[in-house]
Amino acid sequence: MVSFITRHIFYCLCALFLVICCVSALTAQEEEENYSISLVKTPEEQEGKVISEVDDKKVLTQEYTVRQGDHLWQLFRERGLLEKKNLAELLSILKKMNKSLENLDLVHPGEKILIPLKIVPIAAEAQKQAPVEEVSAPLEALKDVDVRDYTVKQDDKLVKIIKGVYNEIPNNSLYTDYLSLVRQMNPSLTDIDKIYPGQTIRLPIYSPQIIRSSIASATGPQPGLPGPGEAGKEGQAKNEELKPGPIAQDLAEIFVQMGEEWIQTGEHFIPLKTGGQINLKAASFPIINMRAGQKVIVDLTGSLPPRMAQLLESSWDNYKVVHLSKKDNLAASLNKVFSKCNYPRIYRAGEPFDIQKDIHLRITGDWVIELPDLGEDEKIKAVVLNLGKTPSPYVPRTVKTYMENAGIKIINYPPQEDPASEGPAPSEILRPPGGPAPLTETVLNLVGQAFARQTDIQVFQTEKADLNLTIRADFTLKIKNKDAVIDLTGLEPDVLALLNEKHYKTLSLAADKDPLELVAKTCGFLDRQFKSGAHDFKAGTGKDSKNVILTIPGVIFKDSGGGPVFATPSVLPDDIAMFLAQRGYKVLLASL
Repeated sequence: MVSFITRHIFYCLCALFLVICCVSALTAQEEEENYSISLVKTPEEQEGKVISEVDDKKVLTQEYTVRQGDHLWQLFRERGLLEKKNLAELLSILKKMNKSLENLDLVHPGEKILIPLKIVPIAAEAQKQAPVEEVSAPLEALKDVDVRDYTVKQDDKLVKIIKGVYNEIPNNSLYTDYLSLVRQMNPSLTDIDKIYPGQTIRLPIYSPQIIRSSIASATGPQPGLPGPGEAGKEGQAKNEELKPGPIAQDLAEIFVQMGEEWIQTGEHFIPLKTGGQINLKAASFPIINMRAGQKVIVDLTGSLPPRMAQLLESSWDNYKVVHLSKKDNLAASLNKVFSKCNYPRIYRAGEPFDIQKDIHLRITGDWVIELPDLGEDEKIKAVVLNLGKTPSPYVPRTVKTYMENAGIKIINYPPQEDPASEGPAPSEILRPPGGPAPLTETVLNLVGQAFARQTDIQVFQTEKADLNLTIRADFTLKIKNKDAVIDLTGLEPDVLALLNEKHYKTLSLAADKDPLELVAKTCGFLDRQFKSGAHDFKAGTGKDSKNVILTIPGVIFKDSGGGPVFATPSVLPDDIAMFLAQRGYKVLLASL
């Protein structure tokens, strides 16, 4: 009986143990899932989208094949990315993930690109913890600290050096207060595990009182410096992080489009040549890393004291500080920032920027910025920047593409979609074979003039018909009921005189080597009106103060239907020929 009861109790205990284990497992599994979800916030994979790792971030991306008429700003707008606060970071990631994408304004049909949709740091769990800030003592707080210099030897380690010099220092002070003070005294020492032989390290002479007072002084008011409530006066800037306004986002997007690097995350540690360092929170003091090496610190709210700015600029030749105020709009902010960027030249509103390539361009805008010459790898040489909530002057894609190939980029901000426009029919751009005969024939056909080729004309015959002189004319035609000849081979002057005696109207083009001269003379011979010389074409729809004017040599005349024909040398770029065709011209690319 006892054995039966014992076995019964044993089985009950086993069953209870299994139930508890199952419940515990389920609870643990549930807790584990919540833990994972709460600590790691990564974008979920969706259909047609993948997660990629870039630097220290996970990026939800979408692969997209570019179609005719697409441009990046349209693709970003369709996905709601233009309204994102981290648009500048998205554009930076876009460049890193698409190495072939050298120009954000130029994508080609059939090209495959990865579009970043969402960015999440890999170490997202760090967001759950309060950030541990390293206290940085200002220079005034450290001036009374006694130090000794130590020259690093082969195989030295920093902690080993400190313990060898001050063996009485407790571990808790060493790894907290003392190492923090060493970093302040040695701003170039970014990693305590990386020192090299011959390097000189400043070691504060250890005593518990000096360590505590020096570190504590970093957080309290300093003699002669403003307190926490005195922002804008001389002294140390506020330590709290100021919330960036919309101007910061606008500036970031513009400078990223210009090809510069805008840094507004993390913290800047700028060492001073006299010792010590200045710490700036990037959210309040973003830095523009210029391609030419210049670094511009943008004081978004004017809270960086002038003395601090002077200290920075006097320590480093390549650092400049620009102070903005809350009253500055975007145009005023850009003017202030541009003044510190050391660009070769900046053309202000309405001031023309001229460039001569295949054709002459006269460009005006709110700003035209010449960029520094960094070698052949830098394709963009100048940037045209136009601002305005109303649509900026529309410049056709054909002209934009030509300008970009010439090294000039147009930025309209806020970004705008180009109006849809159809390309010209193939017949609107005429490319006759080279030579005077095909060119002359094309002009005659355009104006609707009937003609005959290679016709024999009897110009002389004796009474007895025992002597005949017959010539072969390149083109014969009638102009206002009068016989006419166009000569391309070079008839003798006496033969031309005989033709005139027979009341033929003659035009000799054999000596002409300029195709435009040939077109102009042919139009004049046919009594057609024409204009010859350099012609100005406005590419944009705006006024001359914000436009692109193309000056192109050519001859303009009307075809048989009254439509304009523009004859120009065959060296005219295809993009510009397309632009003229879109403006309603039949484009005749003339060559001999």
